Amino acid sequence: MAPAAVADESKTTRDFTTYACIAFANSTTGLIAGWSKRPRFRRWPDWMLPESRPRELPSVSLLLDTHDGGAHWHVSEASLFGRVTQARLAPDGRGLNLIEFWDAFDWPAEVFRFDWHTGETARVFRQKDRAVTDLALPSQGPAYLAAIEPPGLLPRSPIPGSSKCSAATTSPTGRRWRSTTAPWAAAPSWPLPMPPTSGSPPTPE
Repeated sequence: MAPAAVADESKTTRDFTTYACIAFANSTTGLIAGWSKRPRFRRWPDWMLPESRPRELPSVSLLLDTHDGGAHWHVSEASLFGRVTQARLAPDGRGLNLIEFWDAFDWPAEVFRFDWHTGETARVFRQKDRAVTDLALPSQGPAYLAAIEPPGLLPRSPIPGSSKCSAATTSPTGRRWRSTTAPWAAAPSWPLPMPPTSGSPPTPE
């Protein structure tokens, strides 16, 4: 069954449904993630009155997974705060997904690790001053998070903020991360270059 046909099986309203990312661990195992959320009326844009932003509300999280190269897909839905905007899979069973919060919430983003063999999942990173926007999960070595340091109340503001890159340096669970200002736009090989930093590493929670 083609992914488009599986997407049509979702009970969500098509006009409010977004599929944001697709990731494959190998030639057979992959997933597609997205969400369905009805738009909320705003009289003023968030950047004009950031202190009056509405609180984040749950949306319908959508997951399509395949274990036969896309011939068949399984659809699952769950109520979730935030939106799964990025997912990465490694051939050894490791996975990461990124949940971003677009309305007012305690954190701008959270990162979860999961094992696509066993289904085990756990949160490995969230920090009030780090709005994570992307993930990298090479087949070997540490995982990487790309983030911005918001300049004010809005995690996604038209005012530029500092770019940050964090790498897991201690264990496959990613319970500790090292942070640095991101000096790179692209890297030809893994691991990514991480210059020395000062101070203590950010806590994952």
